[in-house]
Parts: sequence; structure tokens; C-alpha cells
Amino acid sequence: MTNKHKYNHQMFLIRLFLPIVVFASLATLCNWFMTWCFILIPAKRILVGIIFLTLFIVVLIRQIWRTFRYTQEFLNISPAEFPMPIEKLIAESGINISNIVLIQSSVPFVFCFGFLHPRICLSTGLINLLSLSQLRATIFHEDFHRQRFDPLRILVIESISTTLFFLPVIREWRSQAKLKLELNADDYAIHKVGKSSLAGALHRLLTYTPQTQPIGYEISVAGINANEARIAALLGERSVSQTISASKLVLSIAIVWGIFCIFIV
Repeated sequence: MTNKHKYNHQMFLIRLFLPIVVFASLATLCNWFMTWCFILIPAKRILVGIIFLTLFIVVLIRQIWRTFRYTQEFLNISPAEFPMPIEKLIAESGINISNIVLIQSSVPFVFCFGFLHPRICLSTGLINLLSLSQLRATIFHEDFHRQRFDPLRILVIESISTTLFFLPVIREWRSQAKLKLELNADDYAIHKVGKSSLAGALHRLLTYTPQTQPIGYEISVAGINANEARIAALLGERSVSQTISASKLVLSIAIVWGIFCIFIV
């Protein structure tokens, strides 16, 4: 048997038995979960619930505080008045200008912030970097985040992924959930102004000096940034990186299985 035939044979066995193993694991896990819920003493169930709930609340508060401190640093920068062409562009776009904050900075950036009353923050550096059509696409992208309360969605996604950090599948879910928010905002901007304007804005941001991009980590804001997945989506390759890997799913099931074993024994 050649190496190619051996490889095909191995892949066939994996595809045949992997769903069976996953299904059996899920069935066993569900059975143990029901046992844990209805047979274990209430004190142990309550203790585990309190531990995870407390961890989630701590992570949530920490995330809110980091985001608040981060956005306040930008809002404390000298605000700028909108140039007449930009003010006209915003008015023609049907966006309330009170929902947009312009910051005097040579660094090009834009993001949507605020959990209950989202707003858009952009810099004069971004206005100088992009053409009017590209800037309009960028503003529409961020306005979609604002309308959908995406900073709040990101807050929940980040808090869940941090609380359940020990599950590999959660980290992958986090990346794909945030990417989906960006792709949906891209679709909205494309519907409003066309693909070329958004592609041009992403290209300019991608070719700009990376270290000057100010959007940090561990904060809950929706900022536009250029990455391979979004460029691929613009090229019609949206199917890339849209599925949870089977190996991480199985590993996560095994980890949860082990946790239940510890508390059931």
C-alpha cells in the first residue's frame, strides 16, 4: 500500500469514527450533567455556580473599567471641530453628528465605544489619510457597530472567553464571533457605498505604519482594522476560518468531562 493510500485510509477511519466518539462523549457528558444537577448535594452545585458566577462578574467589572479608562484617555485629547466637507459628508450619510467625536491626533484611528449609548471616535489623522469616499465607508462601518450595540456584545464575548479560558474551543469561538461582527459591519458599509471604497480604506490602514495603530487589547470597543480574513471576505473568500476545529471541540469536551469527573466522584 502506498503512502497516499495509507493516508486516505487513515482519513477515512478518522472521518468514520470521530463523529461516533464525539456523539458518545456528548451523550455521556449530558448524562453526567443531569446526574450532577439532580443527584449531587445542593451545596456542591451551589458552590461551583458561585465560583463561576463570581469569576464572570470580576472579569466583567475589570473589562468595563479597562475600557472606560482607555476611552477616557482618548476623550481627554484635544477635541477638534469637524471640517465643513466632513460635516457635510456626515449629514448626507444620515448620521447624527452628535454620535461622532473628532479627536485632534496625527495617528489615524476610528472605533465605536460605549455600552448603553455607543458613539464613534475618529481622529484628524484618519481624515487626512482617507479619501472622502473611503472615510464615508469607514463611518458607515462604525455606525453599524453603533446601531447594533457591538461594544456591549464584545464586552460579553470577552468576559465569557476570559471566564472559560481553559476551554480551547472558547478561544476559537471568541475570534470567530468578533470577526463575524466585523464582517457584518463590512457588508453594511459595502451596501451603502460599494466595495471599492471600503477596500481602499482597509488598504490604506493596512499599509500604514502598524505601531501607530492605537486600538489596544483587552478592551471592549469595535475598531476598524485591516486583517487577512476581512481582505479575503472582500475578495469573495468568506468561507475561510468560519468553522470550529474538531480537535479543539473534542479537547474542550474532554476538559469539561474531567471537571465533571472531579465534582461527581
